[in-house]
Amino acid sequence: RSEMGSTAALSHTGSVAGADAIYDGACSQYRLIRARSVSEFYDTLRAFAKQPVPAGNRVCVLTHMGGPGTICIDEISTLPSLRMAEFSPETHGAMKSILSPAANVGHPSGYIDLTAAHYENLHNQVLKLLFQDKNIDAVIQILAPSAFLDQKLLAQEISIAYESQQGEKKPLLNVVTFGDFADELRRRLEDASLPTFDYPDMVARVAGNLSTYAAHRRAAVARLQEGAVTIRPARRTDGPAAELIASASRQGRISLLEPEAYGVCLQYGIQVPPFRLVDSVESAVGAAREIGYPVVLKVVSAEILHKTDIGGVMLGVNSDSVLEQSYSKLVGNVRKAAPRIDMPSVLVQKMMPTATELVLGGVRDKLFGPCIMFGLGGIYVEVLKRVGFRLAPLEHEEATDLIHQTLPPALIAGARGRKKMNVDAIADALVSLGRLFDEQPQVEQVDLNPCLPTDDGCLAVDARIIIAKQTGPA
Repeated sequence: RSEMGSTAALSHTGSVAGADAIYDGACSQYRLIRARSVSEFYDTLRAFAKQPVPAGNRVCVLTHMGGPGTICIDEISTLPSLRMAEFSPETHGAMKSILSPAANVGHPSGYIDLTAAHYENLHNQVLKLLFQDKNIDAVIQILAPSAFLDQKLLAQEISIAYESQQGEKKPLLNVVTFGDFADELRRRLEDASLPTFDYPDMVARVAGNLSTYAAHRRAAVARLQEGAVTIRPARRTDGPAAELIASASRQGRISLLEPEAYGVCLQYGIQVPPFRLVDSVESAVGAAREIGYPVVLKVVSAEILHKTDIGGVMLGVNSDSVLEQSYSKLVGNVRKAAPRIDMPSVLVQKMMPTATELVLGGVRDKLFGPCIMFGLGGIYVEVLKRVGFRLAPLEHEEATDLIHQTLPPALIAGARGRKKMNVDAIADALVSLGRLFDEQPQVEQVDLNPCLPTDDGCLAVDARIIIAKQTGPA
């Protein structure tokens, strides 16, 4: 909050980049499992020590108490690493034949509430059915043994069911409530290498951590089998970026002008709409005719970083007459906000059709170094904060993972009649952005917001590049 200082307000990327968000992205990028509390850390370690890794992410919740069961599945619904299993027809039918008519089987999917009509051997029978179901990868059991149940016998029946599994075992994680009252049950389950947990939401997070690790391991094996090799460019990217940045620095500026930022983007293969820089209304009309209406007018000045705030952007300019009126209004707004600017330079840019607004950006963090940001863009980027981070430089696969982990699948697929996003091409742009930070050490922040997805990538409709302030002699 404080170490970013004044530069944090210079770009959307800086305002949403915090140490925790970047730390979270680094953990995801390098396949690290992040525990959100000390309790989760130690509970996860115990699960790894005593239980096998699940083959997938499909989990079943078995309970005889509706409240704790609901808490558990609510937590599961927030974890992208888990999903509730779908019982096979055979399992569903077998359950119905042995359980009380009042029992809840499969509402919601993967959930079983035995109700109070449960007994020791019933847990054994149900667990065996769940372990045999190929649609289930892990089982969570929530226990609050009633006074009429024999805790020693219940632990024995659960242990026998677990050991009855053929081949690779599925993990079984048990929640034991009621504290000291159920001490014998807890102790005997632990002695049988069946870890116990205090709370139903915590066991869901532990199961999610096991599933995350299993997914990381499967992905690593797949990469080895495919013989994936990291290939980095042998030489620096050719273009004007270094000189543009050096020139701005010599002038004492801490940001590139928008046309300069577009030049840097183009050098690194990041698409931008057609644009022209003009200094008169006559030139603006000629540029608009050349580019093709509709166009956008934007003020270009080192003194004005947030153009929209002072009325320095005119949208939807669709004819010569409208352009002349908009140009005059823009110049007037600029003169009011910055009286020293008499005749500002103006960017004439092609106005693009409406599309899902994304943000691609980056920040040079004091601890982690250059970090790349991706997420939902537009004017609400600081409010929604639907963004993720990765450390730069990054590989194409890491960029693809960032996209899928940040955006809802329906949005990527093309929600509300919009085209499906070209994830590979967007990932290429993120990789290029990482290379920009790697090759241009003076770049502190990059903010491409909004970026509009296209058939072959994404288009940076607005570009802002913040550079380090020169400390030595000019």
